[in-house]
Amino acid sequence: MKFILMALLLSLSSQAEIFEVHSVAPNHSRPGSWIVKLMDGRVGFWKATKFDRIEPRNLNRALIDADLSEERFLSGIKILGHLDETPVMSGEKDFSSPHYVPTIYSSYNFATDVLRGMRHNWNRDSQCYDRSHIWSYEETFAGRYLQKAFLFFSDAYIGRYNHPWWFHTAPFAMVKLNGEIVERVMDPVFSRYPLKFKLWTDLFMKNKVECKLIARYSDYSTHPGEDDCYMMKTTIYFWQPKDLDAFERSGIEKTKFIDWEIKHAYENAF
Repeated sequence: MKFILMALLLSLSSQAEIFEVHSVAPNHSRPGSWIVKLMDGRVGFWKATKFDRIEPRNLNRALIDADLSEERFLSGIKILGHLDETPVMSGEKDFSSPHYVPTIYSSYNFATDVLRGMRHNWNRDSQCYDRSHIWSYEETFAGRYLQKAFLFFSDAYIGRYNHPWWFHTAPFAMVKLNGEIVERVMDPVFSRYPLKFKLWTDLFMKNKVECKLIARYSDYSTHPGEDDCYMMKTTIYFWQPKDLDAFERSGIEKTKFIDWEIKHAYENAF
């Protein structure tokens, strides 16, 4: 009852929006409530009341009209339809594309200069996948090719820490350092320096755990609650997790930027 009353009070400051739902999972930290993962990476928390006539499973891949409060409580949910599923093809797909050759940056100082020269006028409410896409895209103007890292937060971690996101993404570079080639994340929103993967994930993981490295998106999507976090490396052409899912299901690899995605990313990120 306390949770319901709080949700009703918070709904007074909610704003109605149209959302694409990625998936729904039980929130074991709050029995009887649900974690609603939105396609843009946000998380909403929902507990059905006697006024709701919605089965939680029906929210998976749904297009909904709902109120989302500043505290991320969802209320007044109306299902408008469902998103199409990409057909599943046989065979497992990973993201180690033999056709993609990332640039090796000549030094850590050079990589730092590149990071600080990345477009910085991002919108305050912009999404990570849009920023990451434009940073990666604009680097190709100079003939340099980054890669991308996707960080996924588990259902258990989201529920335990009331975490507002279920994924984050940023480009990373191959950098010459002390005679070796190393990987460094380029995420100017959160750091003025290229970071080791562990330092980057520590920015978002309150318990500073080592995030499990995965080769396929299904390694996360079919085991979303077993580890606190998962990290995946891809080429720069993958924009959102739904692209990773579509590639594994269809076997059709993204080998170039898509014009409408770039246009959308520019309009929403900067």
